[in-house]
Amino acid sequence: MFTRRTFLQHSLLASGALLAGCAEADESPTSAAAPLPKKPRVVVVVYSYTGNTLAAAEFIAKHTQGRLLRLEPQTPYPADYSDCTRVAKDELKRGILPPLKPFDLDPASYDLLCVGSPNWWGTVAPPVRTFLADPRFSQGKFILPFFTHGGGGMQSCETDLRALTPGALRHLPGKTFSGYSIHRAEPQIAAWLTPLGL
Repeated sequence: MFTRRTFLQHSLLASGALLAGCAEADESPTSAAAPLPKKPRVVVVVYSYTGNTLAAAEFIAKHTQGRLLRLEPQTPYPADYSDCTRVAKDELKRGILPPLKPFDLDPASYDLLCVGSPNWWGTVAPPVRTFLADPRFSQGKFILPFFTHGGGGMQSCETDLRALTPGALRHLPGKTFSGYSIHRAEPQIAAWLTPLGL
């Protein structure tokens, strides 16, 4: 007998199956995502103010046998931390992309772009934003982000970097490291990279 109760039960079952089907559809692009080449050509691009993010980049370049490229603003940030804070906060607030010193990087020379930035007020530092504003460097590439912080963790860094690289072939899971212990973090970096096949 088809009662109101059985009707509701069947409706719930049907909607559950429908939602499950939607979940599978949503997950399928991830499971079918482009696999990282067995021996990807790697470039590690980094901006570092204090040297902490550079230390992480050096460990990553060593582990992946990748090329290391350091980004440098044409006008360096002030050496005084308070002055640097004032300038950088203003750039982030106004969306300013500080010009970089010239660098030599052929987008055809790598498959995997490892991008490193300090966590500046919860997001990606302006020099890295300048670099990523040119889509040639991330278009059709695997992107692996990494960040250093002074206590803030990841915050919006990875999410913001993904938004800055919409043409990437695939975004690999990023990682953040404490700047206070980065010079002892080589085992931690290896433990992050090895399961990714790097």
